[in-house]
Amino acid sequence: MEDLATALGMELDTLIMRLETGFEDIPEDGTERGGCLSCLAHGLNNRYERHGDLQDLDAAIAISGAMVEATPEDHLDRAGRLGNLRSHLSSRYERTGNLQDLEAAIAISEEGVKATGYTRWSPYSSNLIEQSWEPFEQPV
Repeated sequence: MEDLATALGMELDTLIMRLETGFEDIPEDGTERGGCLSCLAHGLNNRYERHGDLQDLDAAIAISGAMVEATPEDHLDRAGRLGNLRSHLSSRYERTGNLQDLEAAIAISEEGVKATGYTRWSPYSSNLIEQSWEPFEQPV
């Protein structure tokens, strides 16, 4: 996202603002709406990583969750959208220590495994195992 903002010759905050206000012209069922929402969620997540404002991460989670809800179970983009939501929830868990976020991230990883249709190992399987161990890790 930072590279996109740079490529467009604007600051990340400006890009986020334009994405937030740009949805007025896109129909609810418009094919480009999902891509714009995805960019907005990634931009908010990047800004959270840079500045640490939990409101940005919360907004990224809300947008990603809405995208998952709006995506049919058999849609090709569903697994990727689940992965984005899982990633944002994991970040919030790491920040707040709220086990509900970790539990939700694990459940979403399980759903992501199913959404890929893989019967063997997948990146989602690896994420699921990694997250399942997080509550048991001891701080250094």
